[in-house]
Amino acid sequence: MLSILGDPEFTFVGASVLGDLKIIGKDFQCTKITDRANYVNLGSYARKRDVVQSGTASLEKLVQLTLGEILDKSPAVRLSKWSKKDLSSAQKKYATLDAMKSLEVYERLHSLQDLTLRLSSDAAVPNLEVDIVPWHGNVASMATRAAVGTI
Repeated sequence: MLSILGDPEFTFVGASVLGDLKIIGKDFQCTKITDRANYVNLGSYARKRDVVQSGTASLEKLVQLTLGEILDKSPAVRLSKWSKKDLSSAQKKYATLDAMKSLEVYERLHSLQDLTLRLSSDAAVPNLEVDIVPWHGNVASMATRAAVGTI
């Protein structure tokens, strides 16, 4: 399990994915899993792209904002018994949609500009359209587009 989750070729994406990795690590006695796994927390990723104001946004909210879809995360399935040997059809559908929509949200967010990145002087060429963001001393506050300008 650790060799799969620690493989640098794989990146795991999801809302609160770090928590999921910790649970997997605990269940499979791989306590160092979070040190080795490549992962992207979709809430933080969305914050850096000015999609949400809080990096703790749920997958349900991110699906709505980025894909324009409704993702049913009803507690009836979400809080059901997942330790059973045979999962129900509803659980399998829930898990499948959770994984698929996480990847779709990641791909959509990846196509957007990361507003926490600074423009290098070499990249600042005439007629380049840039996002203008406030600078308040920390990266999180930079990730809000104030205006768009042209160099």
